[in-house]
Amino acid sequence: MLPLVRDVYKRVLVVGRDYPLGLDYVREKAKAAFFDQAHLTADSDIKRAVHYGRWKVKEMVGVIQLKKYRAMNQRYTPADMHVLLRTLHEEAVASLSKSDPLDRTNDPRPASS
Repeated sequence: MLPLVRDVYKRVLVVGRDYPLGLDYVREKAKAAFFDQAHLTADSDIKRAVHYGRWKVKEMVGVIQLKKYRAMNQRYTPADMHVLLRTLHEEAVASLSKSDPLDRTNDPRPASS
């Protein structure tokens, strides 16, 4: 196994510890993905797959950070604030759905030619 490939696999496992679905899920998916790419022999193909693997690790980190943020937000934001924010969001969605996106009568931007 090439050192680049081994490094990506280690990164996946380290990040997988905190992944919301757990390390077992991540390990199973990583093994399947690595075995699917086992036929690659050209250096350019291997580097492309390693680049994609590193990108997936960054995506996993983003999911983990979002999960932690939501947990912290839920834990430390008062319940009445959640209700207020939900109400404001629903009102904004309702007002946006009522307005016609093609209606430019009140658009402050100058008309383009």
